[in-house]
Amino acid sequence: MASVSSESQFSLCVFEVTVGPSVHADGHSVHVVGDHPALGCWDSACGVPLHATAAGGWQLRVSAPVSIPSGVALQYKYIVIANGQLQRWEAIQGNRVLVPDRADVVARDELDRYVALPLPRLEPPLPPLPPTGASLAEASLAPEDHGGSTVLIVTYILPLVIRKDEGEAGGWTIAWNQDAITAKKRPLEPHARVQRIGCPGLAVAEEDRASLTAALSAYGCVPIFLDAELDHSFYFGFCRSYLWPTFHNVIKARGFNDKVWRAYCAANRRFADKVIEVYDSGDLVWVHDYHLLLLPSYILRKLRTARVGLFLHTPFPSSEIFRTIPVREELIRGMLNADLIGFHIFEYARHFLTCCKRMLGLEYEFHPGGFIAVRDYKRDVKISVSHVGIEPELCRVEQAAGEANTALAGGAAPPMPWACAGFVSVSSGVSLSSPVVANEEARKLASNLVELRQLQAAGKTVMLGIDEMERLKGIPLKLIAFEQLLKTVPERADKVALVQVGVRARNFTPAVQADFDELRGEVLEILGRIESAFPGAVRFVEVPTMALAQRMQLWALADVAVFTPVREGFNSFPLEAVYARREGTPGVVLLSEFCSTACVLNGALRINPWNTEEVTHAMECACSMRASERLARHERDMQFIVQTTASAWAERFANDLQTTSKKPDEPWTPIGFGLAGFRRVGWGEGFRALDTTEVLAAYRRARRRAIFLDWGGTLVAIDNGQLSSLISYYHADLPPAVHHCLEELAADPSNLLMVLSGRERSRVEEVFKGIGGASLAAEHGFHFRLGSFPGVRKVGEGAWQQLFEDFDLSWKETVRAIFEAYKTRTNGVVIQDKGSALVWKYDEVDPEFASMQLKELLQHLHTTLQHAPVEVTMGKGYLEVRAKGMNKGVIVDHIISLLYSNCGGVDFVLCIGDDTADESMFSALQSRFGSSSQGGGPSVFTTVVGRKPSAANYYLNDPDEVGP
Repeated sequence: MASVSSESQFSLCVFEVTVGPSVHADGHSVHVVGDHPALGCWDSACGVPLHATAAGGWQLRVSAPVSIPSGVALQYKYIVIANGQLQRWEAIQGNRVLVPDRADVVARDELDRYVALPLPRLEPPLPPLPPTGASLAEASLAPEDHGGSTVLIVTYILPLVIRKDEGEAGGWTIAWNQDAITAKKRPLEPHARVQRIGCPGLAVAEEDRASLTAALSAYGCVPIFLDAELDHSFYFGFCRSYLWPTFHNVIKARGFNDKVWRAYCAANRRFADKVIEVYDSGDLVWVHDYHLLLLPSYILRKLRTARVGLFLHTPFPSSEIFRTIPVREELIRGMLNADLIGFHIFEYARHFLTCCKRMLGLEYEFHPGGFIAVRDYKRDVKISVSHVGIEPELCRVEQAAGEANTALAGGAAPPMPWACAGFVSVSSGVSLSSPVVANEEARKLASNLVELRQLQAAGKTVMLGIDEMERLKGIPLKLIAFEQLLKTVPERADKVALVQVGVRARNFTPAVQADFDELRGEVLEILGRIESAFPGAVRFVEVPTMALAQRMQLWALADVAVFTPVREGFNSFPLEAVYARREGTPGVVLLSEFCSTACVLNGALRINPWNTEEVTHAMECACSMRASERLARHERDMQFIVQTTASAWAERFANDLQTTSKKPDEPWTPIGFGLAGFRRVGWGEGFRALDTTEVLAAYRRARRRAIFLDWGGTLVAIDNGQLSSLISYYHADLPPAVHHCLEELAADPSNLLMVLSGRERSRVEEVFKGIGGASLAAEHGFHFRLGSFPGVRKVGEGAWQQLFEDFDLSWKETVRAIFEAYKTRTNGVVIQDKGSALVWKYDEVDPEFASMQLKELLQHLHTTLQHAPVEVTMGKGYLEVRAKGMNKGVIVDHIISLLYSNCGGVDFVLCIGDDTADESMFSALQSRFGSSSQGGGPSVFTTVVGRKPSAANYYLNDPDEVGP
């Protein structure tokens, strides 16, 4: 065989494999699959078939010649197909490797036997080859051979190209969609198994669903079939027409359609049902994008210990936009029921955190390792910011394959017309391109590549834009800026050309169609204007789709890549443009500051697409940029592209989900009703509902009892119409039944009954003065009045006392002055004097502004009061300065001490409260007695009203369960 000449870049390879008698049974065939597009990119459905050369016994099977790049390591394997379906991958360790070093190469192998040999070094070292999709396919076929959890990747549409075959057989043609982020490009980790769950992306008749499900199982995919009406309302009605514009900060006066919202809920429930069906204990569930924001909530209802991650690939809107959504709390609660939420850039995460703070009152903090944690009912929801990359090796292989196909096409076809080309329509359904470029497309592309090279040979700088034809991509803004460049820098008119490719946007809704028609009219109008003044300056073409191989060839010829979207989530095109120019003179990327990739491509020229003058100036700078600066900018961006690949991003997110999620035995429990109120909270060990039978039995056995009851929210209900987190808006008078019950408890000679409150002393005395024998505590125990003790009857008006008579309250005037100063600069603040404490209440203030003012206020208080006998505490919506060492827990502990010194101890303790101020009582009793009655100790029942995280051991659902 002749050696490869310096002019030849491709080799023709023939694969020969010897197979045993068991393989060539009826219906069995052998294919070769590898990491090159000519071998199907590890897609078992796109492999190259091998044909038998003899019958019976051992056979030699031979493939047709395959064109592959020379001098590049090729990984491949053989697979066995039975009755049109994948039966197995050959049983060898790792993959076969071949380095073509001649124009004609023959690979001679034996099925299921392989000994790896050292590879010759024919060129400088390449980046490490990515692990193959074959290992994923093997894992899905033989899960028992692999340890670790399965990662369930849930997307609206499976990352596949699926087509129903014509003819009586009615089979399926299936290929991976290389443009999908979740496509099978490499495994998440060496021993991970991956299953993908989603809709097939095309309408499937009822009778064909079973066969498609079976075909997809070979790809590790599980389909979800939504009814046509539900799917239309879910996607076109709510996702594309409502959520997508809102998440891109596009808002118009429009009504809210309950029907499409119900469809969104129903579709998310269908996805949850399928996840629950597939799920095994220990699996990781990774949900993708805005279509499935409710999915974590629905999964949580049935799988309480499931570890769920959510990654949003669109922008997240500002809080002012998000708050216009009528179902905002349902959506944000759905997201918060995930364990880990991912965003591409911090701007999107910041908007989400602001929404959590403003709408739900949830705080967040930064954790080691770069995480942000939203604190939600004793549970941390981790927020991760990590931008997805591309697969450089896949781009390199696709680019080489595209060049090979273009070379074979030879540019024989007439060029595809530039400038106002005829529009090629596509269906309104999900349309995805094949990873292998069709011959006809290759011939058309080859002719246009020849024209681009001719432009460069004529000394012109080629600017290139490839964008979907939709408003937010900013194509008119790009054309206007280029027109301005030709006018203001006339010497550039003959030295620069703009090539703009418009890709037809998919999944049109009527609104999107109208927007497309309007946009196309604007583009053609601007093109006509430029063409009349500067003939040939702009080449414009519309295409239905553009595969990765085609894009990489175009990017490789672009001196300047221009992106001018006005709002955009993830877009791989800027990353591809940088990588395509890795050899030779690097290109320059002009990138809108409103792209997420602008935050990771530091070598790009960032532009504001709305500022025509700025974009024009950037175009001029790019055209005149020195080679040394181009190289420096390119090297800076190549570092990100090589190190932050899509597979590395996926592996990192899965690992984060594995490590940040709860353990199976942790006491997480879902509570609440409806999507807005449903959430997951964490309980302490042994936390359970209070059993009244158990309490009554312990009560009857006891000779000395202590009963501690909070007032507002416990004995009487708080008015839920008032949204204050500090003031107890409860009924002025006790209900007669509650009043009578308290009188009976206080009259029992074996009881000590104490009612505690944070309200001022006069108010407490006014309400409870008629209950003889009851002990009272006001202002969280700063003032208290003793009533009857077990065995010691005290009926009548006792004197109010202070636990610590020498309390110094001189600090109040200083604190009041500070509070007043900050109140005047913070609209909505209320100052409350509680006798022994002053409260700065800010729950009606804008949360972000209040947070900023609060930091300054805390610093001021710390400086001024560092030697004062006070403590500063914070709650939800308030800051309180009070006398040091005084809370309900202190007074309860004091009363228990009096019981032991005066009455010989206590056999029964019941303590009930409802808010954070009552937690100190529970903690004090836990410290003194422990959590259970052991060793002859008293029976202790610490009980919180409302099922929520607490130091108490028991809970009651509401005040109605406290009273008679």
